[in-house]
Amino acid sequence: METMLERFPDLAERTYAALEQTILRGDLAPGAELVIVDLAQKLGVSRSPVKHAIARLCGEGLAVQISGKGYYVSRVDDQQLKHLLDARLLIEVAAAARAVVCAEESELATMRTLVEEMIRCVNPAGGYVSYPDFVERDKKFHGLIVSMSRNPYLMQAHRLLNFHVFQARMHFADEKIGEARAVPAMGEHVAILRAFEGRSVAEAKDAVATHIRNAIEVFGIKIEV
Repeated sequence: METMLERFPDLAERTYAALEQTILRGDLAPGAELVIVDLAQKLGVSRSPVKHAIARLCGEGLAVQISGKGYYVSRVDDQQLKHLLDARLLIEVAAAARAVVCAEESELATMRTLVEEMIRCVNPAGGYVSYPDFVERDKKFHGLIVSMSRNPYLMQAHRLLNFHVFQARMHFADEKIGEARAVPAMGEHVAILRAFEGRSVAEAKDAVATHIRNAIEVFGIKIEV
């Protein structure tokens, strides 16, 4: 029986996207083995697109091949996480400076929608209604900022490093993040939005830097500036 993935010509890309989301959701934790046969059955595709997807993950540093054993989801240690978060800070602040000038009204409207959706992910008690839903919208919000810089190299670098950052957020959500950041993060996102609406480069850079530095602190990591 034909599956959903096999109805489309870009099967390899869709298989990769599905596998990437499986990892980001935490269904495959850091260090988990990527068994081609099992993944092909789960995704409803043949082994070939799964092999291509895993090869791509390995090429991007999101998975590793251990000789004689198989393929595994990459792990990120504390030092690597520090470098990733530092890179995210540098990239997003630089991107914000360009994006606030280049942003089109339709993109600002998308920012507003994402902020509104994130606000709905926080309950009246100040906790998350659904942390995975919040993370997904947060990922889109920050990805939008970088995409508005109109620099494809920044976009590519940001996507790859954020894979590990958001993977860490999902994996350590209960242990390191909890719900203390829910309300403060909302205010910070609103501040970023207001800076973009006002087309202020200085305020946009400051709002993005403040938000990311505060987010970094939940990992217990100190970034020197």
